Amino acid sequence: MDDLILTLLLLLGLYLPSSSGGVSSAFFYWLSRLLSSLLLSCLVWRYGTRPGAVTFVSLPITILLSICTLLSWPFRFQGSIFSGFLLLGFILALDLRKVRPGRFAYKSLVAVNFVNIFLGFTILAGSSGLGRFLSTWYSEFYPELVPAMLELRKPVLTFANHSVAGFYLYIMLWLNWENYKKTLSKLVLFFVLAELVLLIALTSFTSTFFAVVTVTQIGIWLWKENRRAFGFAAVTLLFVSIAAVRLSNVYGDVVEELKVAWAVKMNSEISGPLARYGEEGNVARKIMPYLRGNLPIGFGPPVTTDVIDSGILEYVLRGSAILLIVVYVGLYKCVRHNVSLRVPGLALFLAIVAFESGFALMTYYRTAFLLPCVLVWLNHFCGLREGQNSPLLMKESQAI
Repeated sequence: MDDLILTLLLLLGLYLPSSSGGVSSAFFYWLSRLLSSLLLSCLVWRYGTRPGAVTFVSLPITILLSICTLLSWPFRFQGSIFSGFLLLGFILALDLRKVRPGRFAYKSLVAVNFVNIFLGFTILAGSSGLGRFLSTWYSEFYPELVPAMLELRKPVLTFANHSVAGFYLYIMLWLNWENYKKTLSKLVLFFVLAELVLLIALTSFTSTFFAVVTVTQIGIWLWKENRRAFGFAAVTLLFVSIAAVRLSNVYGDVVEELKVAWAVKMNSEISGPLARYGEEGNVARKIMPYLRGNLPIGFGPPVTTDVIDSGILEYVLRGSAILLIVVYVGLYKCVRHNVSLRVPGLALFLAIVAFESGFALMTYYRTAFLLPCVLVWLNHFCGLREGQNSPLLMKESQAI
């Protein structure tokens, strides 16, 4: 049963369509909410909830936002916002420590890695057929976004946005790296390296940050475990860098196009922290003035047609600093409860909080599917305690 639930959460979270004909689909949105609710309910039915989580996290989130909704004037209520925070309370209450992925779930995870790598490198190759497919079925936010991402050959996979794709690519890469440290599987190492290439190719603030984090994680582990391998990796990186510089002289036009694409997407006036939090950013111009003169909006629709682009600000906007504290304390407790080792759990918590400075990840509909999977697999790959091997991982790596 655990195998089936984990597999469905993973597949639906990654590949459930979000649009039809290139336009965001309300049908697929509400279908995703329904399916994630059913699957999370199955987990609660089998394993219950974390002690105290419903009383001190889930209910306070709903009650606080309901009060803010009733006090705000004029009265406004949006069902999609309500469902997002209801599922957030659901996620933060999960008890996943006893969930054990089996062979079928592991094979599904391997298959997903193959599919994502295929999609990513096909996008890099400029496939028009895949571009039309993704634009038709996986557009989000606004219709022009996916075509723009694909025109720049950004491997956004099914996430539409390079920031969201960067976060979840890093998470998949990190899970594979933890798997590799246990199994030393060559296939898993291939997943790590291929996904690192895709992460760098996204050329966003998010992907660049997490690529640096990944290289640091790998370098520290190699330095501790195998100095010879560390030296080999460092020399390889040096030669790859030199080769890239030499190729830039041969393929000057291509490199110039890449530089232009990089400059556009890394421009602090267009994307990144300064575009959000700078003096001319959306936060300074629209969000902060509203916060200073109005009550929290609760489950109401956004106060501006512009994207808020910050989970942190959205919590304050909807439920004041109290909601922000409840959500992040609940998230920390959830991650620490479900990931046995302290360091990986804390790292995941910090990665989510850092990413939420630029995107409301916890209420994003795909997160309701994917975060429970991440918690289970991270706990599984890291082992119940440091140094413990997983028979499943060893058997599967040998079979692969």
